[in-house]
Amino acid sequence: MQREKFKVLLYLKKSGLDKSGQAPIMGRITYGRTMAQFSCKLSCDPDLWNARESRLNGKSREAVVTNGKLERLLLSVHSAYRRLCERSAVFTATDIKELFQGSMQSQTTFLERYDRMFEEMEKLVGVEIKASSLYAYRSTRKHLQRFIPHQFHSSDIAFGQVGDDFLSQLEHYIKGVSGLSQGSYRRIALYSKKIPLSAHVGRHTFATLITLERGVPIETVSQMLGHGSIKTTERYAHVTPKKLFDEFERFLSFTEDLRLSL
Repeated sequence: MQREKFKVLLYLKKSGLDKSGQAPIMGRITYGRTMAQFSCKLSCDPDLWNARESRLNGKSREAVVTNGKLERLLLSVHSAYRRLCERSAVFTATDIKELFQGSMQSQTTFLERYDRMFEEMEKLVGVEIKASSLYAYRSTRKHLQRFIPHQFHSSDIAFGQVGDDFLSQLEHYIKGVSGLSQGSYRRIALYSKKIPLSAHVGRHTFATLITLERGVPIETVSQMLGHGSIKTTERYAHVTPKKLFDEFERFLSFTEDLRLSL
């Protein structure tokens, strides 16, 4: 698998001088078309900074100590990059930065990452995806928010806590604990053979099973049912386990970082 170009640049932020005249040292990670900046949490006399070498000139105590810290910092960045390469999955400069700073596993949580993915999806509405696609993602988010406290006794979890059995646990929760199994195709099909279908049940079944589960956009379903608002359609078109897991599988494919952790 061919990798994108990777580069780390250290530079001096001369516009951020402190009271003693020291300037903060910053870093910039470039990987392919992505970029992430970070603070080295170091500063120095601007007169000592060698922009070409990204180091301090001379052999003063300040130069030797600071250059040593910069060397260790760069080693950590390159180590994070190699670790991500070994996982053979897509990643960005931000992922390198987060892993380098020790936050990818310990600070970035499952729902935070999901929300970031959702924000990216919203930006693609009208470009690569339809607005109706966001409906299932919102519903999935709600069920995850209920499932995680139930399963892990916490409002959210780190990626490191997501194991191989996460999806099977989620499936068990949705089909059993949450009660959504009543909306599954087999259950409704079984009941429809035994009891007369009212107009309401018929609309619900049509909206949920015949259309949404087969990929028909909710806007189209709304027009087919003669609704004046998509919100009205949403009351009929509940997301079934099948639809929910189809969308969640798409989330797993979309979020490469999550796939690494599973």
